[in-house]
Amino acid sequence: MRKITLILIVQLAFFGCLFSFPIVYGGDGHSVILNGEGNIPFPYVPGEVLVKWKAKTSIHSIRQLKSNMELTLTKTFHTIEVHRLRLPPSLRIEEALAKLRGNPLVEYAEPNYIVRALVTPDDPQFNQLWGLDNTGQTGGTPDADIDAPEAWDITTGDNGVVIAVIDTGVAWKHPDLADNIWTNPGEDPWSDPNDPTTGNGDDDDGNGKNDDWRGWDFLGDDNDPTDYSNHGTHVSGTIGALGNNATGITGLNWDVSIMPLRIIGPFGYGDTAKAIDAILYAADNGAKVINASWGGGGFSQALYDAISYANDRGCLFVAAAGNLGNDNDTNPFYPASYDLPNIISVAATDNNDDKAPFSNYGATSVDVAAPGVSILSSIPIIGIDPNVNPLFSENFDSGLGNWTSWGTNNTWGISGDYYTSSPNSLADSPSGNYLDNTDSYITYNTAYNLVDKSVSMDIQLRCDLESFYDFLFIGGDLGGGYGFIPVYLLNWEGWFTDSTSGSFIQYSTDLSPLWDISNGINIGFNLYSDSSNNDDGVYIDDVTVVTQDLLITGYDYAQFQGTSMAAPHVSGLAGLILARYPAITLQALKDRILNGVDIIAGLNGMVLTNGRINAYTSLAPPTGGSGGGGGGGLCFIATAAFGSPFERHVQVLQDLRDRYLLTNSIGKAFISLYYKFSPPIADSIAKNGALRAAARVGLYPAVWFRYIALNFSHAGNITLLLSILAISAGMIYGIARYKKAALAKSIFSTRQGDYSSR
Repeated sequence: MRKITLILIVQLAFFGCLFSFPIVYGGDGHSVILNGEGNIPFPYVPGEVLVKWKAKTSIHSIRQLKSNMELTLTKTFHTIEVHRLRLPPSLRIEEALAKLRGNPLVEYAEPNYIVRALVTPDDPQFNQLWGLDNTGQTGGTPDADIDAPEAWDITTGDNGVVIAVIDTGVAWKHPDLADNIWTNPGEDPWSDPNDPTTGNGDDDDGNGKNDDWRGWDFLGDDNDPTDYSNHGTHVSGTIGALGNNATGITGLNWDVSIMPLRIIGPFGYGDTAKAIDAILYAADNGAKVINASWGGGGFSQALYDAISYANDRGCLFVAAAGNLGNDNDTNPFYPASYDLPNIISVAATDNNDDKAPFSNYGATSVDVAAPGVSILSSIPIIGIDPNVNPLFSENFDSGLGNWTSWGTNNTWGISGDYYTSSPNSLADSPSGNYLDNTDSYITYNTAYNLVDKSVSMDIQLRCDLESFYDFLFIGGDLGGGYGFIPVYLLNWEGWFTDSTSGSFIQYSTDLSPLWDISNGINIGFNLYSDSSNNDDGVYIDDVTVVTQDLLITGYDYAQFQGTSMAAPHVSGLAGLILARYPAITLQALKDRILNGVDIIAGLNGMVLTNGRINAYTSLAPPTGGSGGGGGGGLCFIATAAFGSPFERHVQVLQDLRDRYLLTNSIGKAFISLYYKFSPPIADSIAKNGALRAAARVGLYPAVWFRYIALNFSHAGNITLLLSILAISAGMIYGIARYKKAALAKSIFSTRQGDYSSR
């Protein structure tokens, strides 16, 4: 009896997964709803209607109605039983629809809506966006893309969807972004929308940020999150550059609200504290998606907790998987590798659907892939103000009055032995050679806030150091002598070893990245030595530090690559889904993205879903119920067996459903029965590994026979019979294998018990 029941379960799986409920949508992605007055919101062919009669309506009744209304049949779509009818010149289409919809013979009636090739925007550089629509234009594989134009037939976005871009800021005046920048509904607008200084100076919404009308700069701690790099603007363009505006490119969302939150400076650095601050701000101020195209550092519980807080607020967190080519399963990359339900970790693919060589991956820790190579998007053009502003200069002729030193074996002081401007210079060890294991520092006492400035230092340097064992580092201290940062860690500049052969040389370095880390920096020097071969050390004279302002001189587009470019494709897709399904839960949003992937052979074992995102599939309306616990609603039992409604075997069976079962009365009758009994069966399968395996075995023959049904129009009944027999045989085989394995496991367990008792 059990064997028969299991066979019937899998047969139900085969037939049931061939079912879906049809839902009709308008070309702009909104449901076509006509009100009682018969108003029609979309263009239509004049004088025509499409009508479906109710089941079992007699031919005589139909003929009588057509005669009374003077309707002429021009075409019948037999597979869906829809008829195209022409109206008489005297009958307006609104009047015809009202009469038809009020007639008990009619299941539905609608206009013959005009459609057009949708939806390719008129943005002049759209054809370079291979990740959205790949025609092979960049030498890649056609259709190795996320099917954005197909998705735009459903929706092009909604300005009510808020996506936070936590990054280098956003050039929010960029002409392809300006109209899609978030404005805080709780904050009074600036009197000049282009000038952050024209706010009222108050915290109108009580969130702790004054005049945060267009986001916040957590780096400079002000209300101007302008991007003086280009990274955040590039990310934002992929998510939401204005579409169909005859300018530049288009983002996935033609309409969206991008919340600019700046945590990273112009030179590419930020810190965890700023990230936490920004995440909390986003979660508390209406963002439903956070894009995090950044990462690094070790596990941070505080950052984890911030992302968890966002999860509790229903906020999806999309994170770049990293660009080191590493396996994140064994070498976690944070924040992408945090195990939290609201995180989607994203790898990068190229225009051939291959994983990008630089992209991190992970069979369990990286969720999906998205285009991330040669991605064209919006950027600001960054220039430097030609006006040079002296910050300070020092020749040490008056001693160390404005300098403080500390550290291990600290002997920094004034020397009169060598100099370029008489009579003194700064020396690490004025009385002789430096000591073993020295790690000493000296910094200028004034701390500077130089965010968004180019900062350069020129010095006269005389050096005698053991080559590649002892070093001079130039950098800055975060205050109090506990946080010296060598600038070389950020840009590989500002360090010296070896000898200048007894002479002074001019040495220059760029200190700008230091202010990506902190608002206040005390500029200075660090001498580091090992435990042998101590030499005379360093002499420094005529220090000059100058600044120049960074400026946005224009706006443009550029190609970048990285998982940073892949993540915003996923964030943009999340925005489209939220636009189409505004009441969707966080888990359902994530499921739509993960279940909607295109399975790519080269991604097998590289990402959890084995796939690259597909915007159209993820946006497609549901075609059934809850999925019976199997993860989707397209096909209860097969979804439970294979784990995803978009798994390739399930999709094959869905195709067979649409083209065979739904076109005959027997199949439709079975479908009704299936939906009455299949959900609890699917739940049982989903919870039992043995049943899932057995169900898969039973479904494989149906997949093999699909070609008979799909390619031979007169073989339907034969295919049906063969499929039933194949499923039955496969099911019996699966049960036999399951029982054999269960018996072996039982014997093994018994013997283990015998051994352990001896």
